[in-house]
Amino acid sequence: PFVGIIQINSGCLGACTFCKTKSARFTLKSYHINEILKEAKTAINEGVKEIWLTSQDTFCYGFDIQTDITELLDKLTKLPGDFMIRVGMGNPDHLPKIQDKLIQLYQHPKIFKFLHLPLQAGSDETLEHMKRRYTVQQFIDSINAFKKIIPEINIMTDIIVGYPTETDDHFWGTMQAFRKLNPDSINISR
Repeated sequence: PFVGIIQINSGCLGACTFCKTKSARFTLKSYHINEILKEAKTAINEGVKEIWLTSQDTFCYGFDIQTDITELLDKLTKLPGDFMIRVGMGNPDHLPKIQDKLIQLYQHPKIFKFLHLPLQAGSDETLEHMKRRYTVQQFIDSINAFKKIIPEINIMTDIIVGYPTETDDHFWGTMQAFRKLNPDSINISR
């Protein structure tokens, strides 16, 4: 009764080789900001203390309707009430488009200092084969940008171990990335 989970979009803009989201949910379909605000207001009025924004990829929210998650978060933080907002998983490929604004908004007292950003692999070659559109260094730079402004941020990431083209060197690249990132929690898929 204390958590309101609100789906903000379905589908995604990716084409990752390991994922069936595109087949199951198709391409991105974002819900209008006013619909989300209405659902959030209802939840807050019912006594919810946490609003969890969820989707297959929160960071591409709104790209299909000429907005983005930063505009949504800005409006949600202005709602009256005693509640916190938790942003669900967002893919690193879309982060450069919104990163500066997102870091600024993450400083708002109503937003949990929690970032779920999936690395998937610590090898650029493996990431390219997975059809991920970022490099390991770009990922690390994004994490460091958040940590520089919000040192207490809780970082969660996802890793795939044993991807079909992954070599021992690629695996050790993933281990090296972990040592640099030191995430707070990791989802591991094999």
